[in-house]
Amino acid sequence: MGEHRDNEPDLDLTMPIASMSFGQERPFVLKHKDARKPGPQKRNILPVIIKLEHGSVLLMNPPTNEIWYHSLPTRKKLLGPRIFQL
Repeated sequence: MGEHRDNEPDLDLTMPIASMSFGQERPFVLKHKDARKPGPQKRNILPVIIKLEHGSVLLMNPPTNEIWYHSLPTRKKLLGPRIFQL
């Protein structure tokens, strides 16, 4: 799942977004929106990487989804089953 911010019309921006992870451990990457800007507006903000283990619950409180893009990078060497449910 590539870098994105959740923007479904039925999301309540004042409520947290909860995600559950089942199966093989995978990294969940948060990248600040200002670190994605081109040229001199780009800020040097390191990504945050969270290891999602089997049975993990990830809670993104507001305004996380507005400020940070998130992704589950593809890992071709990880062959175990995986389910990530929002």
